[in-house]
Amino acid sequence: MAFPPSWIEDFVHQLSLCLFPQGAPSPLGCHYHFDTGCWEIAIFPSMRKKPSENQFSRQNQKSETFHPSPFSFDIQQALPLFEEFLAAKRKQAKENDPRFANLLTQISLDLLKYNQDGPAEKYLRECLTIREKAIPNHWLTSDTKSLLGEALAGQKKFEEAEPLLIAGYEGLKKHEKEIPEGEKKRIPEAARRLVNLYTAWEKPEEAAKWQKILQTTSKQAIPNKKKKWEFCPRLKRHLLFNSGNVLLNTFTEFAD
Repeated sequence: MAFPPSWIEDFVHQLSLCLFPQGAPSPLGCHYHFDTGCWEIAIFPSMRKKPSENQFSRQNQKSETFHPSPFSFDIQQALPLFEEFLAAKRKQAKENDPRFANLLTQISLDLLKYNQDGPAEKYLRECLTIREKAIPNHWLTSDTKSLLGEALAGQKKFEEAEPLLIAGYEGLKKHEKEIPEGEKKRIPEAARRLVNLYTAWEKPEEAAKWQKILQTTSKQAIPNKKKKWEFCPRLKRHLLFNSGNVLLNTFTEFAD
């Protein structure tokens, strides 16, 4: 079993201070997983036992069921931590390092999840610059364009977002055969971003056009049958019960 470096544990500890319980406090759980040079970190609240009014045990007593413990995550408080973390990793990275680009992407995905489009735009631009130099004809570069377009569209910068979103989708389609089966979903995700763009931009004809494309690409995409958390059945069961209540999933490289 691999143990995370101390700097990862320190980073996770600081992130945990940005989590606030809604109601009675409950313990936080954290799981580390190392695979192919990358640390995966999951932070989640524990389940709490609550009596069930509708279920009774054989002793005619109220049974207990597990329920998610609600927490809120202060992303604004966490933003300086991400910036400090990236600054340290940036110094360690080589010029145009694809691994650092991967890290920028993963943090940007977390930021987009919490509607932090401005900070995500900053990191995605840096990521795109690296990938255009290091892997210009790779499908990941096209995916980065699409993600950057999403960050711009979220700030209502529609004219700037449109060419990036289109280029991202077309690039993914062009390199479709090179995309691993488990990542084929990137294509319908790129199409969905264009639907969202034109819907927000109040261009219903374009939105309808891309909605048809989305339906087609969604049928063609091969679902990823590999279940997440397969490496830890106990945690997998926990997260199935606690579906949607994982507060932060992020990945980090530079495991040295």
